[in-house]
Amino acid sequence: MSPTRFRLISEWRSRLRKYGVVMMQLPDDPVHGVDSRAALSDHIRALRADLLERGGEWENPTLERYLDALASWIDDSPAWHRNFDQEMPADGDWTFFARALSAAVVYE
Repeated sequence: MSPTRFRLISEWRSRLRKYGVVMMQLPDDPVHGVDSRAALSDHIRALRADLLERGGEWENPTLERYLDALASWIDDSPAWHRNFDQEMPADGDWTFFARALSAAVVYE
């Protein structure tokens, strides 16, 4: 493993520990049940509710920072999937997009 990758993984894991178990699976992790447009819209509404309730805990609480983090997480998502022993969806899917939205809450 390269020193840069090791550092990034260590920083990510440190950040996850900072926020506790909730962040281990991403905030409002969509791994269970986001398999349709309706489920995706429900997931987005849940993210909004989470922002209103605990936005001060989000790494990216403004739209500008959130969208920047969203684009960065999508770019780096193959590494995220490897680090969490998950298969990267070949062409993306509803769960992939929902996971990307969730990841943007904490991703730098």
